[in-house]
Amino acid sequence: MSQGKTTVQEKFEAALCHPKAPEQLRALALELAAQGHTQQQVYDVFEQFRAYLRETARETDEDMIMDVMDCISGWCPPQAKLFS
Repeated sequence: MSQGKTTVQEKFEAALCHPKAPEQLRALALELAAQGHTQQQVYDVFEQFRAYLRETARETDEDMIMDVMDCISGWCPPQAKLFS
């Protein structure tokens, strides 16, 4: 068994399983930004995972992803924005 880097999908799944999933998802968005991804790129990564959740009928998880996507895009209260 090889041990490689954790994939983004694995990070999403781990965040969704965490007792504080919304905070973990926000942290994942900030981690992606810290790695050099633009706001649009971070949003697109979240959108791809949201689409996967829709295909697999995971509505509750999809709702959490969409809430963080609102914070990425700025469609939220000013104090919740993840990008300026």
